[in-house]
Amino acid sequence: MDIIIAAYDVHNHLPFSPCIYFIISDFNVMYTVSQRGKKNIILNGYRYYHKIDSRARGNCLKARWVCGKITRGCRAKIVTVDDTIVAVMDDHNHPPEMTHDV
Repeated sequence: MDIIIAAYDVHNHLPFSPCIYFIISDFNVMYTVSQRGKKNIILNGYRYYHKIDSRARGNCLKARWVCGKITRGCRAKIVTVDDTIVAVMDDHNHPPEMTHDV
C-alpha cells in the first residue's frame, strides 16, 4: 500500500492548461481531400499530406502533416490540434506547387 508522506504544493509555473496552443493565422490555407479520399492541407501553395494522429494533452487530436515532396527530400511539416494549425516548419527545398490564390 502506497502512503503519501509529504506533499509540497509550491510550484514555479502556471497550472496545467489542456489544449491551449498558439494559433497561426497569417497563412493562405485550405483543407482538401485527395482523389483517394485522404485529407490534405494546401498552405501558401505547398501541399501537405496527413502523416499521423495522436492524442495531445487534454485529449485533443494532434495531427502531423508532411510536405508532398517528402520523397524528394523536403522536410517541411505542419502540426494541427483539432484541425487548427499550431506549428509550421516551412523549410522547403523546392518552389510552391501552386501559384494561384487559394
